[in-house]
Amino acid sequence: MPISQTLTKFVGAVATGLATLTIAGQALALSCLPGSAQSSFNQYDEAPENYYIFQGRFEALEPLPLNNIVPRPTVNFRFSGRGIGPAGLEQRQSFIVPVTPKCAGPWCGSYPDEQRIIVFMKFENGRYSFEPGACPGASLPATTANRHALQDCFSGNCVDPNAPPVPPAPPSPPSTPSPESCGKEILSDFLGRRVNRLPAFVRQSPLVRIIRPGQPVTLDLNPNRLNIDLNSRNRIIDLRCG
Repeated sequence: MPISQTLTKFVGAVATGLATLTIAGQALALSCLPGSAQSSFNQYDEAPENYYIFQGRFEALEPLPLNNIVPRPTVNFRFSGRGIGPAGLEQRQSFIVPVTPKCAGPWCGSYPDEQRIIVFMKFENGRYSFEPGACPGASLPATTANRHALQDCFSGNCVDPNAPPVPPAPPSPPSTPSPESCGKEILSDFLGRRVNRLPAFVRQSPLVRIIRPGQPVTLDLNPNRLNIDLNSRNRIIDLRCG
């Protein structure tokens, strides 16, 4: 079970209040959407901040606060583990990470224990931080299946098993040439998003050319060909025919 799914309770002054809150907490936990490696990857991939994936363990560097403190204060931990990238596990690292559990009302995420987990850490101003939430997502069990699913996500194969069925792909545009027949208007909503969010049939089309920074391209012009320009973070910055 993801560490962020372990919800803590705001302890009341009397035992009856505690029992009432426990029942309410169970109901709130059930209201969270089912978590998966793919849904977590997609959630943090769409975030405006930069997130990196790690597998390892946390060790608290200071006493943990009582569970009845809301909001949760930041506590410094030492993280020891390895990054997860497209090729799998990367070089081992050890660094200090401020951990700030996020709360939804009186219900909060938990501080990590010493179990090995997969986590999504934010990288900002030259340092990492970890923010476990009340619902699953910020951390996952450190299983081989989850790690392989995340590696697949880097290559664009990131279909959430809990997501509703994807509607059929629209029919291919007509092949009759026209000044703007490459279909870029249909994909305009993907500007600013990562290229792996495009449907696979678009990315794999012989009439689609994905251009990364510094990549050499041929100078031939084809009005039916869609050129997709990316930035260094694999986000789409321009769609053009030619």
